[in-house]
Amino acid sequence: SGLKMIQILPINDTQSSHTWTDSYPYAAISVFALHPLYLHIEGISGWANIVTPEELDNISRDLNELDAVDYERVLTCKLDLAKKIFTNQWDQLKEDPEYIKFFKENENWLSSYALFSFFRDKYKTVDFTKWGDYAVFNPIFLTDFIHPDNDHFLDIAFYFFLQFNLDKQLLNASKYAKSKGVILKGDLPIGIFKHSTDAWISPHLFNMDGQAGAPPDPFSTTGQNWG
Repeated sequence: SGLKMIQILPINDTQSSHTWTDSYPYAAISVFALHPLYLHIEGISGWANIVTPEELDNISRDLNELDAVDYERVLTCKLDLAKKIFTNQWDQLKEDPEYIKFFKENENWLSSYALFSFFRDKYKTVDFTKWGDYAVFNPIFLTDFIHPDNDHFLDIAFYFFLQFNLDKQLLNASKYAKSKGVILKGDLPIGIFKHSTDAWISPHLFNMDGQAGAPPDPFSTTGQNWG
């Protein structure tokens, strides 16, 4: 088609309610983490040893025959399949030099994001002010939860696995586009989401009482609140 540039909306993780409303791309729960919705199952090394091609074909056919994208079902299917692969692969992956390198380079945001995601599901809310003893972030309990001896460690490590594969797949996609003379142009929100990992661990960096938006216009007669 002759394209030289593709601009994409933010592709950060927005899983707040586990409903279709999370499809709004400007309310990311992390300014670093990528959205599992974009995970390419066939792009995960060794996937065919756990998920049969027939099983994946059946799921893909059912979803692709729908009139519109079923956001919730697509994400649920991908996470379920990814969890099966993770459970089978983790013992080998944690010793993989490529994974170890990725974790070390991204640990400063990856660990807190994974713990945030765990607490979101544990307390059934992304509003960290309702997380009891964990409402205010503390590096001490972060260290405790991400220790391999912690009872919940594998639930948290699943997010390490997802981000490792998402990062690798996005890099491969961008390299492929570049090889064809096409560059990717990203889009960023003008602020962070108030119920995000970033707000949880660094509230002192933000005006936690303010939210951005837009006044009424032809697009929205009541204006917009972007959270």
